[in-house]
Amino acid sequence: MWIDIFKFCISLFWAGSIAFVCHAKEAPIPEDPQDRLGPGLTSFFEREGSPPDYNVTRNHLHVGFRWQPYPNQPKNSEADIQRELGKVASYASFWYMSLHTLPHRKSLNYKNHPSSDALAIRHAVKLCKERGIKTELVLWQVPLWMNGGKTYPDFNKMPPDDQAIYDMVKATVQWFGEDVDYYAIFHEANHPKYWEGTWDELMKLFILPAARAIRDYEKETGDIKVVSTAGLSPSRDCKKWYNVQLESAELMGLIDNFALNLSDFNNGWGGGIPTWVTSVWSQMEYMDKRLHEEGYSDKGIVAAESWICWDGKRTVHGPEASGDTVESTLRIFGECIQRGLSLTNLPWTDNNSAWTMGLTKRIDYNGRLALLGEKLNPNFTGGPTIATRKLNLVGSDEKFTIKNDSSSFANNKFGAPYAVADDPNHTHYYIWRWFAQLSGGQNECLHHAVAGEEGNDIILTGVKDKDFMRMSSYDRTADRFIVLVAQRKEKKDPCELTISIPASIKKGARYNRDEKFVGEGFKEGEKVRVVWTTEDVEPKTGYRKNKISGDTNVVQVRDGKLTFSIPESRRLTSIVFESIL
Repeated sequence: MWIDIFKFCISLFWAGSIAFVCHAKEAPIPEDPQDRLGPGLTSFFEREGSPPDYNVTRNHLHVGFRWQPYPNQPKNSEADIQRELGKVASYASFWYMSLHTLPHRKSLNYKNHPSSDALAIRHAVKLCKERGIKTELVLWQVPLWMNGGKTYPDFNKMPPDDQAIYDMVKATVQWFGEDVDYYAIFHEANHPKYWEGTWDELMKLFILPAARAIRDYEKETGDIKVVSTAGLSPSRDCKKWYNVQLESAELMGLIDNFALNLSDFNNGWGGGIPTWVTSVWSQMEYMDKRLHEEGYSDKGIVAAESWICWDGKRTVHGPEASGDTVESTLRIFGECIQRGLSLTNLPWTDNNSAWTMGLTKRIDYNGRLALLGEKLNPNFTGGPTIATRKLNLVGSDEKFTIKNDSSSFANNKFGAPYAVADDPNHTHYYIWRWFAQLSGGQNECLHHAVAGEEGNDIILTGVKDKDFMRMSSYDRTADRFIVLVAQRKEKKDPCELTISIPASIKKGARYNRDEKFVGEGFKEGEKVRVVWTTEDVEPKTGYRKNKISGDTNVVQVRDGKLTFSIPESRRLTSIVFESIL
């Protein structure tokens, strides 16, 4: 019924081009805009002074976004990074798709002929680095001039030899220099759409030469990079490709992390066609098991790509206000991060892809959408007005036009109508931000205790472990431990919850095995302040409700542990153990 009401509402609009806002009947919106807050410690991401400067390792934990900046629109990127998203994220991942970034042979001469796509990505990378946001490039696709292809589908063809890929990657890494911290090699390597050859050929002609190029750059410059393997399509057999990589002693000696896609087929439960993935977390458990079996316990596990469904189905198209968005994000991020995921991301904003929606909506950053007659929603935060649909904007900041007549856009509503029309963020943004507390904005944060890990566990008492997800990190910049606990299913009644974690960094089953940070934290008998909040979340908006919080409690380290009890915990609980000094 609310969809009919919404259709009626959007038929009316204010003067100019701003659409009248009508919220979904079953998505209660707080009357006071100041109460429109997501769960967690909302002041967590405010910063005074410069962010810390540190070198990333496989022990660091990041929650961020996947950014695909638009060519010839630098002001668009500059406006995007100024949004709250730029305060919250600790890292940004960029798909460096050579089909677009290296459209011509001369494009590899970055000094004289960089492509517009390559320049757009480098500009966005530098915007991130200025704010202390760590960056990752995902290097994939074979450019058409290299493989003899003529049309878009041809990028799955193989390169002429391994030297061609080595030279391509080496030149790219040199051009970005110290601005990029992480590299991922290839993407969805198990999908025939992206590679027509065998897996052995993929290893020989792309994966290994790319890894060698990155490590050779390191040796020549001393600029250390963290390198991961290829993310995998959840709709193809992932386990075989894991084994191909594990069987390459050279590759395993060159990489730091293993990568997977956080797919949302059936809300993370798998079911792609023809898939071997029963769920994203079972896939992660399999990776973890195989790495231990092969003697690679020191390799981290990272997300190559993540996306969230809006309608509880396999596709990403459907009404945002279904409530499924919140539950999917909680489930997929929670189940994977509590198992030790190091890098986690979601698309930064609505783009011109037919596949997925972003964490945030497009805004009229320079007023041109209004000039073009596009219907826009007001912004309750006071910022630029908000697009009411997905848009394909082609051209420069000053001259772009709307090109929504492409086949990928035809007859697709892309999740509209939105659950909260005048909110510049989508509902799952607020759940993403709750998890992002673990990486403390641009602070330096490490893996700490991992759920179920012997001697390094997050122990819950008074409740059943199977009903909860739990995860933790150590913020070296602020000298504090961060613990997040989420009920897997919403319960009507609050419950008493006691949380206990190690008071210092331990050598774990997968992280901190180099012992570089072991022992950091709090000493026996030391007094520590506890800041906490526990609350429920409105599933159709992502806003918090029933919040209880405190910041005056003090506990003492006893038997090497920090322990704290909350008498009436709710769906989402955030706890910070911080230094009193």
